[in-house]
Amino acid sequence: MISNYWPRLAWLALASFFLLHLLIASAVSLAAPALVRLASRLQPRSGARLLLVSRILPWMIALVIVAAVCIPSYISFEPEAADEQIGALCITAALLTLLLLLSSVMRAARAAVQSMRHMRRWRREAHPELFAGCTALVMESNVPFLAVAGILRPTLIASRGLLKTLDDAELDAAVRHEQAHRVSHDNLKRLLMHCAPGLVPFFPGFTALEQGWAKLAERAADDRSTSGNRKRALHLADALVRVAGLGCAPRPSALMTPLLPEGPDLRQRVERLLDPQPAAASFTRWRSVAAGACFAVVILQPLTLRLAHDLLECLVR
Repeated sequence: MISNYWPRLAWLALASFFLLHLLIASAVSLAAPALVRLASRLQPRSGARLLLVSRILPWMIALVIVAAVCIPSYISFEPEAADEQIGALCITAALLTLLLLLSSVMRAARAAVQSMRHMRRWRREAHPELFAGCTALVMESNVPFLAVAGILRPTLIASRGLLKTLDDAELDAAVRHEQAHRVSHDNLKRLLMHCAPGLVPFFPGFTALEQGWAKLAERAADDRSTSGNRKRALHLADALVRVAGLGCAPRPSALMTPLLPEGPDLRQRVERLLDPQPAAASFTRWRSVAAGACFAVVILQPLTLRLAHDLLECLVR
């Protein structure tokens, strides 16, 4: 087993991260249905933000606690000359942390490589054209398709079939919708969720949060693109129905946002566009909650460090 001071601290930090993340992520996963219901009662933009924060919060909290509490407590209260062996539980938890991070990296890398492969093909085969006040890469395909693809430089991708299917007003509404996704950096947010560790290695465990976020992100883009304009909302609803009636092209990459993603939400989206509802509440209290939590950590730091060291001693053994 490991007895040197700094390697022992490194293994303890990794083990602590896994146990903290598992505890927090399990609580978030169990609360996911309630979080999705709460988010659906908020404004779509606020609800999507709530679900995104809930998805990436477990690993962020675990990392902050390890860096701000666990490591300082061990350095403060554990003499460097102490010769202590690390037990099997600590090593197992540390190895699981490495597997957890590896699975997240593999998931994100697979999505990024897939996205880059399709972008290279589209840039090679498609032709740039200007329509609805925006330049897009147009593919020679009869299947109606419109999407924003790419992370750092999101690009509008369209098919010839879409240009033939929609009239000018509908096309303008559809392009505005995709531009709303680009302004919101939704593809980057998808990548962040791919990078976020799952509940346990190779098992995300947050499908409900990710699907809820995707649903609300579409509604938020609908609202941003129409900006309360009744005619624009009607044109967007017509565009969605027309494209759906001709069949949706499959989404070739996880890091792209099509006009009409797969799923059963089309009817609800069209109904919202045809019959706008009063503005829902927004979610702004999270900043106050986060500030309060940071303040509590600072105030209770001496007691927290001592307690953390006692827990780390139990983990070592």
